[in-house]
Amino acid sequence: MLHGRAKSKSVMTGYQNSEFRGEFTLIDGPKTMKTLFSGPIHIAAEGGAQDKWPFSVHIPPRVEVGGDRYCTESFISIEPSSVAQDELPPSFEVTWKGGFDEAFVEYYLEAGLRLDAKGSRGTYTAVKPIRILHFNPGSSITSNNIKRHDTELTVSSFHLEPSLKNAKLSRSQKVKKVFGTPSVPSLTFKVEVGAPTVIQADDPNPFRFSLRAVPQWDQSSKSLRDVPRTLQLTSLDINIWTIVEVKTEQRRPVGGGEVGWRFATSLNTNKALKSLSSPIELQCTNDSPTIDVGEMFKLGIPLYSTRPANSLWDEFVRPGVVTYNIRITNQLRWEMEFKIAGEIAKVDGKGDLEVLWPPREAFLRPPIGIPAGSDQSWVVPPAENDNPPTFREVQEEDRQAGR
Repeated sequence: MLHGRAKSKSVMTGYQNSEFRGEFTLIDGPKTMKTLFSGPIHIAAEGGAQDKWPFSVHIPPRVEVGGDRYCTESFISIEPSSVAQDELPPSFEVTWKGGFDEAFVEYYLEAGLRLDAKGSRGTYTAVKPIRILHFNPGSSITSNNIKRHDTELTVSSFHLEPSLKNAKLSRSQKVKKVFGTPSVPSLTFKVEVGAPTVIQADDPNPFRFSLRAVPQWDQSSKSLRDVPRTLQLTSLDINIWTIVEVKTEQRRPVGGGEVGWRFATSLNTNKALKSLSSPIELQCTNDSPTIDVGEMFKLGIPLYSTRPANSLWDEFVRPGVVTYNIRITNQLRWEMEFKIAGEIAKVDGKGDLEVLWPPREAFLRPPIGIPAGSDQSWVVPPAENDNPPTFREVQEEDRQAGR
């Protein structure tokens, strides 16, 4: 039998923990049952030859709801006509609060052997988890659908005056700056951030993330107007936030938001910025150019389906998923600092981010850490008449892989 289900659990901690669960059947196991053999099987007490029955399993393209644990709290419609059109969600798992809360979609094969020996009856079962992944048809995306985010800033300093650029300020000038008197020169400008709204896992091309500084002369001091300025980028932190929400019976919804289930994946831009031999500078002029730090730092996300076995869930970005009792979305968040005339200007922002599954060819490349030209037999499934590995062989493979 082939089983599939989406499960969620939320625990309200306290004097007496209250546990709430939700479960949706995605593949009704009994509907997929195949009888591979029926009849007497002689198993010698001292062991001997193995009996084998090749088989294949059809994975339904749509959800096939069944069973008596069908819940009522759902992010999407559970009307039978709507469910019949729903694609199977991909395999994933996530835990929160040390395992108290969890959400996962799992698929597994179950084999059963019914025995009747020496007057006693029983059933031995074996379970083999399988992973169902999604991919996007065609090649990698060609556009990140950039959205512009504007932040207006004002910097006040006597050092903005060209004649006082490196001068030591008098006591009077320092007092005026502290109290922000109108006589202190001020420069107003906008920082335009071009952030992606769509990125793709394992895209060989970096995604765009651009910066541009635009002066607002009509809001700046007259003495500073039309004088070109330079902003030095001193800090840049870009993260992808993965936000998880679940629904359970009698408690809805759980997670999400600012304090719910969320995982931040850093793109290590600050480290890359500090490793540059020369600083990144933004020209603040009427025709100031755009700087694409995405291209500069080769920003991208790894293919999580080939992550090392001992890696943590939140070390890799997950494509968004919305199924009955679980919803996963992503956000791009950034914080940066600029230095201008000895002053610090800060910019932060966020935007919704759609993370797409990789193109099909990504699954035909060796996983991370496997050099090109090495054995890639993992790509092609074995022929039906090939023997599967023994249980001991699988155990040894898992041990060597650190699983």
